Amino acid sequence: MKKVILKIEGMTCSACSSSLEKYLLKQKGIDDALVNLVMSSASISYEDDITIDDLNKFVSEAGFKSLGIYNEKDDTTDNKNIYFIINGVLALLVLYISMAHMLNLPVIPFLHMVNHPINYSVCLFLFSLYFIYFGRDVIISGIKNIKYKSPNMDTLVTLGVISSFLFSTFNMIMILKHHNEYVENLYFESVSIILYLIKFGRYIDSISKEKTKDAIKGLVTITPNKATLFTNNKEKEVSIPLDPNSAELVDKILLLAAYEEKKRESSISELKADLRVLSSSLKSKYTSLKNIEKYKEELASFATYLAGLGANSRSDFDITEKMHIINAIEKLASARIKGFDVDISNLNSDIEELCMKIRKIQMQIRKQEEAVSHVTETKEYLSGKSK
Repeated sequence: MKKVILKIEGMTCSACSSSLEKYLLKQKGIDDALVNLVMSSASISYEDDITIDDLNKFVSEAGFKSLGIYNEKDDTTDNKNIYFIINGVLALLVLYISMAHMLNLPVIPFLHMVNHPINYSVCLFLFSLYFIYFGRDVIISGIKNIKYKSPNMDTLVTLGVISSFLFSTFNMIMILKHHNEYVENLYFESVSIILYLIKFGRYIDSISKEKTKDAIKGLVTITPNKATLFTNNKEKEVSIPLDPNSAELVDKILLLAAYEEKKRESSISELKADLRVLSSSLKSKYTSLKNIEKYKEELASFATYLAGLGANSRSDFDITEKMHIINAIEKLASARIKGFDVDISNLNSDIEELCMKIRKIQMQIRKQEEAVSHVTETKEYLSGKSK
């Protein structure tokens, strides 16, 4: 059993951290995973046959990016103030070009939507292409989350942006064909502004997170580990031992225990929901399997019956024609029986895979419940000591 903490890029909300944690727990060889949104990290316990590259691949498949093993010294945010100021000016320029006429502001002559609709539409199209590149990480994340069935806010933004861009592009093509009435149906500015505001909001959020981390680190180091002791008119420097019975320390541990208990219980609820879905799917597969086996038996009996008919025939029915029909039906029955065999084999494989997933989730639930039990016992013990 190994344990590692990975630095994760691309998490923007609690739904992101929750979806990554759930995805990691479903992977074979991973026994436990805890994702921290504020620290942008994932603590993973895994089997010896799993490598760091495998873990990075799992994170990538979940729609995020692993930056390797977490290193506190590298945990800093680049200053991108100038970058966002420049892009903010471009976003305002896009707004001005597209909406100046609505506010009775001076319009740039060669970008007038009525007099020069081609210039106007192509200019906004090029701006929107730039902002799509600017917000490409949001769009890539949204598409990946759709692929891995864990949609989040990125997915919503991606759908809105792509819809606006494709619709506006179609209208621009019509304008290029001199159908100038389509100039009123361009929404390139919404693509640019939405992506800029999303990226800018995340930049502000990252600054807030950095301040929170610094505050936490300051609280951890606020207590001095040495003190000056004055006895018998002499000064002596002594180390301050950590008193395990101090009420202040107990209160801090209780807070951490309460947080851990809540997180574990939330994880248990999500795992049980997944278990119910898998159990329902397993029941459906079993029902399908029983029905196909029943149909196969009936068809096999019918094929046997046809084979035993022989050449007995009524006088008003041609024997040769009857044998052709019987042979054709036998071939159809035989082919369908083979098809049933393939279906049964596939269903058995699906059932076996579902059973493995169910067993793994049940094991994870037991581990989480044991962890909650230990945390609860610790809380009760410490609560008794603090009284």
